[in-house]
Amino acid sequence: MYGKKTTKPFRKMGHVTILSSSLECALKKAEKVKQLIKVRSWKES
Repeated sequence: MYGKKTTKPFRKMGHVTILSSSLECALKKAEKVKQLIKVRSWKES
């Protein structure tokens, strides 16, 4: 996460790099990350 305090549409707030020995395993890891990350709008703060 880049530490930006406000969200805006299409604004990059951070990134995740997935490393794995196989595409299948990488996709499983990426899906888990997708489930864990939540984006809160400024209205929810």
